[in-house]
Amino acid sequence: MMKNWKQIFGSCFLTVAVACIAAGSASAQPCGTAADRAAVLQAVQTMFVAAAKDNITLFHSVTSPDFYAFDNGMQYHGDELMARMQQLHAAGHVFVWKVTESRVYLDCHMAGITEINVGSVDGKPTRWLESGILKKSDGKWRVEFFNSARAAETPVVPTPAK
Repeated sequence: MMKNWKQIFGSCFLTVAVACIAAGSASAQPCGTAADRAAVLQAVQTMFVAAAKDNITLFHSVTSPDFYAFDNGMQYHGDELMARMQQLHAAGHVFVWKVTESRVYLDCHMAGITEINVGSVDGKPTRWLESGILKKSDGKWRVEFFNSARAAETPVVPTPAK
């Protein structure tokens, strides 16, 4: 017996809808897990270890091919930031960095981080206000963009409006 067009359309629509829901739930993975938060922070910390040790291979392991940064009023692309660090180290400068007060903001494949980096430059205590954008590629978080600015020695506290 031949079904009418409404029954055929209804059956096809129901089949497609169930297939789409099943495919979506089968491929859906949790976004923003605790493991992702830890991996984002670890990627940024590893970037600083790489810079401290002039280790370009380690730097590449946690940055994207399109990496760029704003640091000390300058814009750096790719390996330019590491080249600058190598020049400063060769001139005898010593940097110490410690990421503190980090906040990680997650989506499935993108993350943002803000932090206060407490350390020193040539033994003088220094703080930096920093932020970055990371992208998850092939299951690994990589720094796409990073911004670092020295914090004011005396934080500016706004006076209440009258």
